[in-house]
Amino acid sequence: MLKSGSRENLLDMILKGSFWLALSRIFRIAINLISVAVLARVLTPAEFGVFVIAALLLHLNEAIIGAFASIPIIRNTELELKTLSGLISFCYFASASFYVFAFLAVRGYQQFWETTELTIVLPVVLISVFFQPLMLCSNAMLRREHRFLALGGLQLIQAAVNAAIAVSFCLLGYGVWSLVIAQLTSILAVALGGAYMTKLPVSFRSVLPLR
Repeated sequence: MLKSGSRENLLDMILKGSFWLALSRIFRIAINLISVAVLARVLTPAEFGVFVIAALLLHLNEAIIGAFASIPIIRNTELELKTLSGLISFCYFASASFYVFAFLAVRGYQQFWETTELTIVLPVVLISVFFQPLMLCSNAMLRREHRFLALGGLQLIQAAVNAAIAVSFCLLGYGVWSLVIAQLTSILAVALGGAYMTKLPVSFRSVLPLR
């Protein structure tokens, strides 16, 4: 059975956890405000619109994974390694299905746009859905183990890496692709970092159906 955080001194744990997560959120908001202020002066409204659609789809996939995997990981006090591996497998299956659905639906979205950029950008940025299972499951494990400082740090690193890469590449003239590169890089970095910190059972077998 996988360990969970101690339930002793529950009030102290809640206060410390809330403090670190709130502090991380404040810094992330500040970083996002600064980066958006810079990007808004360089990118066109059409470029922003294309990426917003992709970001909304990523949030939708995140919500699906969170409902079916993150909550059970956090709340199941008798979580077994095999169960965790099964949840990760499900997340990959759901993310792959979501990617196929979005890829096929992109032509429908294209009817509302006068640019072909959406059909090019969307399939690329949605590669992030394959990194989301690792990121969300590792975040859930950190919450389960009450490692809120580590969780807040990972979230802050994601925001900082995203903003730094997006602004840098945007100023170099990469346009909407600066946002795509930033999104993929930041999610991948946090997913791998979180998986390493929580020792998730990540292997080729873990993404296949369990026997």
